[in-house]
Amino acid sequence: MVIIGASFNGPPILAPVLQEKTGWTRETSETVAQLVCPGLAQVFATPLHILGLDMYNRPTVSWSEHCKGLLRRTLDPLGVRMCRQIYVFGVGSIAIRLKVVPTASSCATTTAASIRRPSFTFTTLRTLICAKKCVYVVMS
Repeated sequence: MVIIGASFNGPPILAPVLQEKTGWTRETSETVAQLVCPGLAQVFATPLHILGLDMYNRPTVSWSEHCKGLLRRTLDPLGVRMCRQIYVFGVGSIAIRLKVVPTASSCATTTAASIRRPSFTFTTLRTLICAKKCVYVVMS
């Protein structure tokens, strides 16, 4: 909830502040805000997830024991989680905004006769268009 909320509600709030403080264009500010917000949300979400896992796995331990070493245990997964969320919610949202990938509304007018081999901008994202439906498949 924290990640999704920050990823979609944070950029419209942060972009005007960035534009005012840095003098960047509106588009640049929106792009930077869209990339920064999902990563910053992980700074808050990762310790909560680690604490929740610890409380579940060690229910008899005191609250102070749960919190002891939380920062140390949080730093290891934080970078990986930030990269993953920036890619998913940052790059993905920018790609949709720039119309790099089709949206569901653009697929509603697609018919089987009009399907062409799509050109790909991102090598890891493949778009499969099938008779009025869009399915995004992430290739590993």
